[in-house]
Amino acid sequence: MTNAENPEQTLARQARAIWERNSEFWDNHIGEGNAFHLELIRPAVEGLLAPRPGEAVLDLACGNGVYARHLAGIGCEVVACDFARSFIELARKREEGVRRVHPIDYRVIDAADPAQLDTLGQKRFDAIVCNMSLMDIVDINPLFERLPRMMKPEGRFVFTIMHPCFNNVEAVKVAELDEQVDPPRVRHAIRVSGYLDIPPQKGPGIAGQPEMHYYFHRPLSEILNLAFDHGMVMDGIMEPAFTEPASNDHRLAWSNLPGIPPVLAARLRIAARNR
Repeated sequence: MTNAENPEQTLARQARAIWERNSEFWDNHIGEGNAFHLELIRPAVEGLLAPRPGEAVLDLACGNGVYARHLAGIGCEVVACDFARSFIELARKREEGVRRVHPIDYRVIDAADPAQLDTLGQKRFDAIVCNMSLMDIVDINPLFERLPRMMKPEGRFVFTIMHPCFNNVEAVKVAELDEQVDPPRVRHAIRVSGYLDIPPQKGPGIAGQPEMHYYFHRPLSEILNLAFDHGMVMDGIMEPAFTEPASNDHRLAWSNLPGIPPVLAARLRIAARNR
């Protein structure tokens, strides 16, 4: 007789299975970086993480390894992990034939599993990064509990997420034609119908992906208070937005919303009293 899954375990299993099915599509579309990654995510992470050659860096929920390869390219010693085996296989395939002083150590690791996180070592990493993945993890408590253990005393953790205030499954892009001005203009906005309490639900990440995946929305206060509860402090934050408008001013695109950031990036460190 086996123990029945609880609802959270069921959600986690379903979420992993969906990412296994979507991984090849995402790899084809992300490649070595799409506009979101190259124009918003990477510059924000670089500004907060400031990775240096020779540092040991952990890339959590690395997907196809696009940022891990960037880190390795500047001379970091990189461990990159994801809970979807297919993503790790695709990441390794992109490394075929690449010669590095420090080859990337790719691993299949579930960032919600404390036992698997423990295999990564203690006080090992100068920096840990998690790009656009906290909202894909059903339970981030084990990760935030382990982060201070995995980092060196002066280490830093940088995460990027869909901006929970403006870019969640209850937020809708809106375009309206304002004819009260001369000449008439199209006004773009975000209509937000939920923030504090949004249950897990499916949504698309890239148009045309084989299957919609789960989003586990959390207001910013929930994420930060969890970090504070585990002895970390926040000492850096960025809210990047596109600066070049779309070619079509009627298009419902983030590039037509230069005053609203779709991404939030933050840096956490171990509080001095806990080092």
